[in-house]
Amino acid sequence: MPLPEFRLPDLGEGVTEGEVVEWRVHPGDRVERDQILCVVATDKATVELPSPFSGVVGEVLVPEGRVLRVGDPLLRLAGSAGPATATESWAQAGPSATPTPQLEFRLPDLGEGVTEGEVVEWRVHPGDRVERDQILCVVATDKATVELPSPFSGVVGEIRAQEGRKVTVGEALVSIEASGGGLPAPAAARPERAARATGGAVPEATVRRVLALPAVRRAARERGVGLDQVVGSGPGGRVRMADLATSGRRERLRGTRRVMAERMADAHRHVPQVTVALDCDMAAVERVAADAGAEGPTPLGLVCLAARAELERLPIFNSSFDEVALELVYHPDLHLGIAVQTEDGLKVATAHAAGRLTPAELQAEIQRLVAGARAGTLSPAELSGATFTISSGGRLGGLLATPLVNWPNVATLGIHEIQDRPVVRQGQVVAGRCAVLTLSFDHRVIDGMTASSFLYGVVARLSDPKGLLDGGEER
Repeated sequence: MPLPEFRLPDLGEGVTEGEVVEWRVHPGDRVERDQILCVVATDKATVELPSPFSGVVGEVLVPEGRVLRVGDPLLRLAGSAGPATATESWAQAGPSATPTPQLEFRLPDLGEGVTEGEVVEWRVHPGDRVERDQILCVVATDKATVELPSPFSGVVGEIRAQEGRKVTVGEALVSIEASGGGLPAPAAARPERAARATGGAVPEATVRRVLALPAVRRAARERGVGLDQVVGSGPGGRVRMADLATSGRRERLRGTRRVMAERMADAHRHVPQVTVALDCDMAAVERVAADAGAEGPTPLGLVCLAARAELERLPIFNSSFDEVALELVYHPDLHLGIAVQTEDGLKVATAHAAGRLTPAELQAEIQRLVAGARAGTLSPAELSGATFTISSGGRLGGLLATPLVNWPNVATLGIHEIQDRPVVRQGQVVAGRCAVLTLSFDHRVIDGMTASSFLYGVVARLSDPKGLLDGGEER
């Protein structure tokens, strides 16, 4: 009787071939059921192939670095596969030979009209044991970044969507072997599992996602180059040694940074933008903020109050443009967006129904939103729905910039760095505290005169910021 062979199984996702990255066993080794035999890299992911039976390794048929197709032999067994499996052939077995119930976890409906998301980070790996409500992965949508918990307990099977991939609601993310059916391998057979559980380093072979020979992988490690940052010129995108020599550093945009890039591109495509700018004496604003102390209004809060007053005078700035119907849609409430620079990129935190808040309430809400955006604790609702946006660069705002209109808004107010500059007061040139204010607007629906009127109004109101506080408390 011919000795049984273990062949490259069907790995799903349309995969037809893979590269043997690493052998975990050698001829003469005794292997147990579910022990990892080797690591194979495909154009989709890197997977560990477990043994479906027990026995002794006879011959390793392919070396590390060899690319083979589904069904090609990998390994030949030396002796009996054991009494429970003597009549079975390894050629028919694969990683999922154990008859355990497979459950699929799919991207759930995240609300807020979200239809897709990008897998930013996996918190589990194939073979890991997971419990109900344990975080499986982190997904970024155009609203926020969310952690997705497991709805059931079991053993992680196949990760269907790798990091960086976009998935739609209802699309499979990962398969899980239900509790009672999944049989995780002994700890001795999977030392990398213990490292994951204790926070130790994960062996590199378990996280590679690109095709490359072991020598190339070793050279990439020595040079500190991530293989996912290199464009491979070999067959199937395989990275060659020459690719390492010529590659520059590449970084994939993910999560909030990817969403920001897409939104900026959308804004540029949709809006024929024009920007007007005015110098604004901010001395009175800083004086009122300093006199009020930590609990009082900030310069940003006072600018928000001035903008809110002008939005009431000129409601066209609190509208959206329906490009299909060629209609302006006036919003019944002001939802004031504050563009906040964070470590994850630019986020627009939204003070909903800002027109109904007292000056003190609006100030407190702005401070809460800015802090929450930087800490990453805001909900998707708090990061969406703005009808007018204010962008403040603070001390790093520069002298002048032209913020993009936060489409589908029709305008964005920009606040730039407050600097010492000469100003004329009562015919005398004195040192002043000035900042350039800009108004970027959609020129399809707003003309330059209307935009200038709005901006001059904001500057005039900031010359008497106490009036903003006194006039709004009766809201």
